Amino acid sequence: MTAILIRLPESLLAEIDRLAEETYTNRSAFVRQACSRHCHIISQVELPFVMEYYRKRIPNPNLPS
Repeated sequence: MTAILIRLPESLLAEIDRLAEETYTNRSAFVRQACSRHCHIISQVELPFVMEYYRKRIPNPNLPS
């Protein structure tokens, strides 16, 4: 597994540690799960809206004016 180094404010790290402890997991597993969920939300919810926005902004040259 590849490792990454991130900088977090102490308050966010404390929140992550608290939530990880409450869910009976460790910090690394909690961060991996959070990243996975965030990627899923972006691909399933946000990305379709972004794509639709740009479809409306950029005219399709194949469509009649």
